[in-house]
Amino acid sequence: MRDPGNLGGLYGFTVEFFTTFSVQHFVNLILDGVAYDLIKSGSDALVLRPFIAAYNALKRKNADRSSRVHVSRLRLSFQDSVVVIHGLRDDSILLNLESILKALAASYSHLILRTGKKPFSISISVVEDPAEDRLCRFREFLDFDETIEDIRDEHYLRLGN
Repeated sequence: MRDPGNLGGLYGFTVEFFTTFSVQHFVNLILDGVAYDLIKSGSDALVLRPFIAAYNALKRKNADRSSRVHVSRLRLSFQDSVVVIHGLRDDSILLNLESILKALAASYSHLILRTGKKPFSISISVVEDPAEDRLCRFREFLDFDETIEDIRDEHYLRLGN
């Protein structure tokens, strides 16, 4: 039997939450000081806290295995837009979720065009490609052959500041 090593690290959870909130309503609640994991409006709720608790329990249960449990992508599907947060490394999404959502809330008005059009999709993290032969100036991190070295949590917030 061959040793699978760390299984390549190519697999992680993609988690999606659906809500009837608009992104504008969501960011207004965050800016008003409502905790991101406790947001409720009538019968609608964004239930991040129970998910994080269940995820941490699953992670603890699988701590002795060679393959690590991690969230590689978090999609927040709002009434008018989708926010996709990509993992930079194991657990980077959940460890940085509060700061990411607060930065989104603080910067969201800058994403709205003068015509009033709002983004239908927001991808986090986006970086400026340093390659001389780049195809486009801004892009997401690559799964393979990434040219940017020293990827850190700060990359989630770099272009938002």
